[in-house]
Amino acid sequence: MAISAQISSTFVISVTLTTAATHTVENPGRSFRVIQIMAYNSGGTPTLNVTNGAADIVPTGPTGTNGWTNMPLIEANCNLTDAQNIVITNAHASTTKILIFCVAIGGGEALSAS
Repeated sequence: MAISAQISSTFVISVTLTTAATHTVENPGRSFRVIQIMAYNSGGTPTLNVTNGAADIVPTGPTGTNGWTNMPLIEANCNLTDAQNIVITNAHASTTKILIFCVAIGGGEALSAS
């Protein structure tokens, strides 16, 4: 039975937040898919929302306290075009670090597989 495999580039967008506000992360000039978002909260019970500028990638929800939270993704909104930015809204200054894990769209380069 034949199978197919691809390899694609991956990257992590690391965002350090200093205020409770809406923050825009400009697109690095490529289409990509968000595959995971981790948020660090140093205290309190803040909420976090992440969008592609038009639709939620992470719906508004709580982050854990004094640790990392793996935020739930809305899969249908995880693909970004090279013209879309990431918009982060944190409701509390204690959400201080966001890691956005991404892969290239388009399957990447084909590999030989058996």
